[in-house]
Amino acid sequence: MRKVMFEMSKTILFMGNSITDCNRDREDIMSLGNGYAAFTAGSLAAKYPGEYSFINRGIAGNRVCDLVSRMNSDIIAHQPDYMSIQTGANDVSQDYMADKLRSERYEKLYSLLVEESLSELPELKIMIFTPFIVPHAQLEKTYENISHFSVNSLCEAMSEYVEATERVARKFDLPCVNLQKVFDEELKNASAEYWSRDGYHPTAMGHGIIAREWQKLFEKVK
Repeated sequence: MRKVMFEMSKTILFMGNSITDCNRDREDIMSLGNGYAAFTAGSLAAKYPGEYSFINRGIAGNRVCDLVSRMNSDIIAHQPDYMSIQTGANDVSQDYMADKLRSERYEKLYSLLVEESLSELPELKIMIFTPFIVPHAQLEKTYENISHFSVNSLCEAMSEYVEATERVARKFDLPCVNLQKVFDEELKNASAEYWSRDGYHPTAMGHGIIAREWQKLFEKVK
């Protein structure tokens, strides 16, 4: 009976970078890592037992171009009913270190990812979550060899990619959560170190915030 219920369940796919990956076992399709994807799956399974199955295809270090390159194997092949995308941090970081922001290219590739996914899976419901950064002390060490580094300039760079992500969501009329705004608000309640390990990667508490926002949005689109 459990097997039948699993086979008939709707599939939720998590796509992204290390924030989504979160140490999952890539040899095990059932592995969801130890971050917001696992938190979300646990909460939804408890609330809607047997109704949803979950696949995590986040890969640490990925940029949006990498998500496009593995679209067939990691999106289309799984035929998901729902897909969330949380990416952009690596695009920002690499472009910032090169002192050449390419948010327009990022936006074009993100649009391609969404457009092609919907072309192949027209019933797919996509949820967008913007990249984000918090002003963690570790950022000074991460960018210690970058002469143009300052927390303010890095945050300004991030804002370009957040806005680009939101434009993609509006272009395809997709629901979107601005995680930068969410964490900016949460910084009024607790320190950057409480929410993040290094400015980019969330602590368990930070993952809890993403899972909370994920589930709130999902209730609106499911």
